[in-house]
Amino acid sequence: MSEHKIAVYEDGGSPRIGLIAGAPDRKGRVEIVDPRGATRAMPAGKILLELPHRIGGTREAAGAALERLSSDAGALSPDLASLWELVREEGAPIPFDDLLELLYGNPSNREVLGLYTALWGDSIWFKRKGETWEAKSERLVAERLEQLNKQRRTEETRAAFLAHVGSALSGTDPLDRRTWESFLGQLREVALRGDEYQGNPFFPEAVRTLCKEHRIASTPIGFGAFGLLFRLGIFSLHEDLDLLRMAPPAVPMDLPPLPEPACETPAAFPLPLITVDDESTRDVDDALTVRTLEDGWELTVCIADPASVIQPGSPLDLAARTRATSIYRPDGTMHMLPEEISCDLLSLSEGVPRRGLLFTARIASDGALLEDRIEPATVCVDRRMSYQEVDTILSGSGTDSPGVLEAVRTLAAATDLLEARRRAAGGMDFPFPEARIRIVEDVPTITILDPTTPARRIVRECMILANTIAANYAIRNALPVIYQTQPPPDEPPGPTDTLARAWAVLRTLKKAEKSTIPSPHSSLGVPAYVQASSPLRRYADLLAHHQIKAHLAQEPPPFSPELLVEIMGHQEVVTAEAARLERARVRYWQLVWLEARVGEQFDAILLSDPDGRGHVTAYLPALALRCALTIGGRLAAGDVVQIQVIGVHPRRDELHLKHVV
Repeated sequence: MSEHKIAVYEDGGSPRIGLIAGAPDRKGRVEIVDPRGATRAMPAGKILLELPHRIGGTREAAGAALERLSSDAGALSPDLASLWELVREEGAPIPFDDLLELLYGNPSNREVLGLYTALWGDSIWFKRKGETWEAKSERLVAERLEQLNKQRRTEETRAAFLAHVGSALSGTDPLDRRTWESFLGQLREVALRGDEYQGNPFFPEAVRTLCKEHRIASTPIGFGAFGLLFRLGIFSLHEDLDLLRMAPPAVPMDLPPLPEPACETPAAFPLPLITVDDESTRDVDDALTVRTLEDGWELTVCIADPASVIQPGSPLDLAARTRATSIYRPDGTMHMLPEEISCDLLSLSEGVPRRGLLFTARIASDGALLEDRIEPATVCVDRRMSYQEVDTILSGSGTDSPGVLEAVRTLAAATDLLEARRRAAGGMDFPFPEARIRIVEDVPTITILDPTTPARRIVRECMILANTIAANYAIRNALPVIYQTQPPPDEPPGPTDTLARAWAVLRTLKKAEKSTIPSPHSSLGVPAYVQASSPLRRYADLLAHHQIKAHLAQEPPPFSPELLVEIMGHQEVVTAEAARLERARVRYWQLVWLEARVGEQFDAILLSDPDGRGHVTAYLPALALRCALTIGGRLAAGDVVQIQVIGVHPRRDELHLKHVV
């Protein structure tokens, strides 16, 4: 019966055992047979040590013995802590045989292999140096033990978290949000960031584990995390993740001392000062009045004056600057300023004296702007009106006081000429209706608003006028401000009288830009334009008010051109993201509305000609929704087709439509 030497050798960074099959060859290589019978040749120097006792029997029997030996040695737990205590004062590397003798005396193969394997994998007590081992210092041992204890505690905590969330998902136990606040916060981040989450990899893996155990879809990972948090009651079904991602800064709650304009006599106007807004509007920042002159009109746009309360560079100003804009969503508004200011104390409420800036223009009978001025004043709105009320008056069927009737009709006459003048200068308007969505108990109701009604045209022209007056004032007085500009299109634009034509023109326009240098705004048809008409909801407008009011008070402007450029960059980024968020939220609720109508058919207007594969951009008038569609047949932009809703997934922004031929 043959007896076989047993070698310990390194393979893949770990010690392995095998049989030595004969003496080294001429090149010093030794043939090793592993427990499964596979052979390999390796340099003799690769052998780490030989076990003291040989194994008898055939190679097959010896291989089986090796398997048992490897398993038995792995189950052995040598007391490395006691061994370290014995040798830690040595101060020099110790041969393996010496350590073996200290621990076992006359060791078996199992003990030799067990100790060697334990030392090889040890990260606490010893450090390998060639063929010897050195006891680590007491400090290093203590640090490593603390590290391992910390890892153990972390693993125990994570296991407890998974178990607790699993129980909450199963309904066994209520969710303990306070204890697990930070962990749940990371699940929230996974839901918000999805595949871009860069935190601890435990949390995406936890999402996958929990989703699998509780039959929640986990692909992509962000939807899986959302599903978990919805089931846990942390997210609502219609949670606005875009708004959470934006994470706007908190508005300071300590409001500055507010002026008391009631002690001043409100400015007097020949005709009533009226506001025209949606019935639900709370932050009213513009009011209108007009008087007839022999050669035209004097039109005044009164804009709310938050700069009378908010000092440049104050905490409230800086918070508003960071937020940049109010965000209007079907399920709620995130105000740029505290609601106490924007919706109450400075909102132009009917019958209440308020501070304002008056943007006044003298307009010729042909719509030409003859002169303009800006002045601060205390005002008192005489009548709050809705768009519908104004439209009813202009249709000839509305009733109101004689002064209000005259003011509305005179405003319509003056702004009709202002609009015609703008159009002659290249200005254009796009007749895309707007979806106004109201949410009641998670059910959306959609109203389509026509932007071309007389009331909305009056307000639009008055706002363009006020912002043109602001630009003219800044140019006359060399006042640094942020101008809104737009280069003209490369080709003369066509008409915009239908949705398809408007869409075609819109796609040819160049991007509007912000600049500290005045320049025309081509699609508005004005020589210069500064946003100043909405200071309660846009920081760019509040900034313009700061500059204008400082000049009116004969003080230096608080913002230099260099600072304006810095602020301008931030404003462009944040306002663009806010606009995207508003569009995405409106579309989300439009899809929720359609989700309840899968299988139904609707009209769709083709905004573009089909490409070679029948792909077009279409418009659903019932929702004021643009969407992608694949059509068949010979159709062109402007044609109306029937579509059927095949499938909708609002959270994934998926809408599947079918052209009904």
